[in-house]
Amino acid sequence: MTKVALTALSAVSLATAAGVAFTPAMAAAEPVPPPDGPAAAPAPASPPTNEAAVTVCRRALDDLQVREVVCFWSGQNFAGDMSVYPRPSGTDSCGSIDPVKSAVNLTRETRLLYAFYGCDPGNFIAQVEPNEARSQFGPDTTAQSWR
Repeated sequence: MTKVALTALSAVSLATAAGVAFTPAMAAAEPVPPPDGPAAAPAPASPPTNEAAVTVCRRALDDLQVREVVCFWSGQNFAGDMSVYPRPSGTDSCGSIDPVKSAVNLTRETRLLYAFYGCDPGNFIAQVEPNEARSQFGPDTTAQSWR
């Protein structure tokens, strides 16, 4: 099984996924102060939506020129680093993954996630159906193996 690590979702990928043309000015723009006072604190970046995460994962699938991938994020709500597993094997083998908290499954098989390495059924935490995006597996739940 091959793993391709990608960096956290960038402003470019999120803007593109949302259908917005990204310009360098968007990255370097300074907040404009209101006419009557100092600049307000910038609003925190909102986490990507399930739709945006699926779009980013589909882009990875296209870039790798494969038919199926599973994308995992280190944080809930598709935050943090993204790992891409192209051409995952069938559900009969267990694979180890870096600790992850959200996933997009772009395969034809249901993917099962486990809290620890080894895919022990007693440590089952969640499943991700074909073409499903899961923004979290439970409150602060982390998966470390999958099939």
